[in-house]
Amino acid sequence: MTSDSCYNCNKKINEHTEEQKSECLAEVSDTASFLKSMLVSKKPEVESELSDNEVLDGFNDIKTGEAGRMSER
Repeated sequence: MTSDSCYNCNKKINEHTEEQKSECLAEVSDTASFLKSMLVSKKPEVESELSDNEVLDGFNDIKTGEAGRMSER
């Protein structure tokens, strides 16, 4: 899918001079690089990593607790 308008200046692409095309492409490239660096540098805010066994133990604790709650009703 293509656009008739420039993503940088919103003017029609076919009305750009060669210099305008170069300038707009450079701007779009810089913006894309900046966004990519933000995504790469952003790390998930997790205090600790759980192992698979810890996750399964927690799941089992929840499931056995649910059965206990159900029988109390």
